[in-house]
Amino acid sequence: MSTALDPEAVVRRFFDVMNTHDPSDLESLFTEDAEIVMGPHVARGLAEIREIVLQRAPDLLITSEPTHVDVSGDRVAVSFRRRQVWTESNEPAVEEDLWATFALEEGRIERAELLRAPPHA
Repeated sequence: MSTALDPEAVVRRFFDVMNTHDPSDLESLFTEDAEIVMGPHVARGLAEIREIVLQRAPDLLITSEPTHVDVSGDRVAVSFRRRQVWTESNEPAVEEDLWATFALEEGRIERAELLRAPPHA
């Protein structure tokens, strides 16, 4: 197994994987029983996370870029900008500021929660 990345690098890798829809290295990024929480929806385990990573909107290019990363031990809070662009016209559809929190275990994501409001301190 490869050497564990620092928490900020792990979180930035998460955004890279989501933006490129590349599930090839999920085992090194997530724990086996990891979960991604998106409002009331939860993807549990590598198989369900792989489905989330592979999802693409048919007419939109969606990217998310971290704007601020705050690391506290094995916990990471991130603010990020999500952009949605119409693929046919290359016109912006939506731009929004969102947040996420991550819990890491031995350098891998155990839990990621995507939020519409900043996490509580």
